[in-house]
Amino acid sequence: FEILAFPCNQFAGQEPGSNEEIVEVACTRFKAEFPIFDK
Repeated sequence: FEILAFPCNQFAGQEPGSNEEIVEVACTRFKAEFPIFDK
């Protein structure tokens, strides 16, 4: 079982940041160790 992150901005504009910003927040603030794909 593996978690995959597919960020998008389709649902009420919840992910407006760039791909670099998304990875930065996920990896530093939330310590994400799963693959994060580009939008």
